[in-house]
Amino acid sequence: ARTAARSDLAALAKRSMRRLADTSGDTIFLSAPEGAVSICVRRELGAFPIRTLTLDAGDRVPLGAGATAQALYASMSESKRKAAAEANKSWMADFNVTPELAEECCADFHRRGYALNPSIVIPGMSAIALPIITRKDRLIAAIGIGAINDRMTIDRIESELVPLLREEATVLSEKISILEQEELF
Repeated sequence: ARTAARSDLAALAKRSMRRLADTSGDTIFLSAPEGAVSICVRRELGAFPIRTLTLDAGDRVPLGAGATAQALYASMSESKRKAAAEANKSWMADFNVTPELAEECCADFHRRGYALNPSIVIPGMSAIALPIITRKDRLIAAIGIGAINDRMTIDRIESELVPLLREEATVLSEKISILEQEELF
């Protein structure tokens, strides 16, 4: 059932992700939470010749490790975050993340309004992400954009990429909210 739900989510997000990839030229990631884990549900490639292929569909990372996993982590209650960080403490280290750093990134998410992974997991690559939350306040997924550091300047992130990401996160939230209301998701 969980695999089917991820397939439905990937299919629902395909157009939004393609628009983001075409507009930004960068790699787009969609991840869903499952327990203390973030699962990459779909990846779309942009046209820029240097691609960030840090996640592929089906890859699992601890919540808090990477931009989409950070957006998911930061959107959870403090008790869920602490439980996830405790469960994943040794696994997080494989991604250069500690529970303390995950909490710092969470605070940064709440200050900025988006998750930023500035080369924490992979040197030379940065990513941003936003959660997808339904009208019923259900955390469904996170959508993110990853690129080489030269393409991820704060100016480009805030003036170009975050608005694009917000628009598509809103589109997906509305689509899923409608399906959720009809008990189809």
